Amino acid sequence: MLITIMWPPELVITESMFRHYTGIAEIAGYLRDQSAAVRAVSAKVEVVDCAVEVKTALNIASIARKSTLVPLYINMNNILEALQLARFMKGVNPGLTIAVYGEAAACNPRVFAELTEVDFVIGNGQTEYALDYIICKLQGLSPDQISGLSNSDVVEEEKCIFVSKILPSECWGMPALDLLPLKQYLALSNGELHLLINKGCPFHCEFCNERLVSSNILRYRSPEQVAAFLCAPYEEKVRSVYLDASTFTYDKGWVLTLCDEIRKRGKPLPWKTCTRVDCTDDDLIRAMAESGCTRISVGVETLDENIQSRNRKCVSRQALTKFAAACKQYGILPRALLIIGLNGQRFDDIEKAMHFCDECGIDGRFRVLQDYSALISCKSISELDITKLDRWNTWNPFRELPLNELRKIEYPPAKGDVQNYV
Repeated sequence: MLITIMWPPELVITESMFRHYTGIAEIAGYLRDQSAAVRAVSAKVEVVDCAVEVKTALNIASIARKSTLVPLYINMNNILEALQLARFMKGVNPGLTIAVYGEAAACNPRVFAELTEVDFVIGNGQTEYALDYIICKLQGLSPDQISGLSNSDVVEEEKCIFVSKILPSECWGMPALDLLPLKQYLALSNGELHLLINKGCPFHCEFCNERLVSSNILRYRSPEQVAAFLCAPYEEKVRSVYLDASTFTYDKGWVLTLCDEIRKRGKPLPWKTCTRVDCTDDDLIRAMAESGCTRISVGVETLDENIQSRNRKCVSRQALTKFAAACKQYGILPRALLIIGLNGQRFDDIEKAMHFCDECGIDGRFRVLQDYSALISCKSISELDITKLDRWNTWNPFRELPLNELRKIEYPPAKGDVQNYV
């Protein structure tokens, strides 16, 4: 049995590489190194990332013929390309099993399940266990006996797989770097590796889809595993690590334990992460700096208090100013993540946020809103307004603003040709 994990072609990669690491590299690591189902059937695991490696139709046809199962990652920027790829591969090999997963699939699994080229849709982000279930089903094995998945753990509804059982963090896959086109990954990210640190989020922000793609149960990797990844010897082209997290510093004790573990091991790669302003303090920022952290991004989204209230996330200017001062005191770059196009937002909110960031020495990074409701509410892919999701086809929420000026805010000329602006 050959399992080929695939990322579909994309015209332009509009984000960083972090979803490629978390979405395919870590899934490959789980299947190869942790999955009891894969061991039971002696399956081989491969990775094909068509977004960074150009493939010919003949290449794809060969992959379709030799593969048994293709887990296909679909995010908001590659929906149409993913479905085109699935149709082509099914046309080559009608017996191929295609299981789609990722943030887009989790937002509206049933709309993908209606497509004839899709055999399974992983509906709630529990990808690892769902793939174990699919492997067992294809091979006529008991998911309960092989993977510990009882009938109460899995619900299958018209090709949609919903797994309620939470995978223990000690079973999460590490990025299978040896299976990746790592040279291309590093070239596209200025030498930066990525590692998913936690899954789930205890917050319920209106604009976020974390509750759909994972769960509201926050869980972390072990500090020892993260520290080992940061302090491992790498080739010279590897320059830094992004520790991907919904809210890195929510568990202060975990963060301090990680920082202690990094200092014990010594010589970590410079690392960056993301959190919330109200989950930081001076002690945390100092400890992170002393263990190699060089940038902390915080989700701000907007400085408009009315919109903040509606989004169920309030960030005060005072708290941001204090956060920025602490970061700069300890040599960390503070970054604010802001959204363009929130409901009720006017362009002067963007201008005020830009001015505030300049005054405080915060690196403000703006992105046009990906309106997940466009996908969640649609009844079929044909009626989906892809411009509300795909950043390459960005909609302009401000009629008075020329598109080229919007692009300057999203992709500032001052950043030059930096390749990992996330």
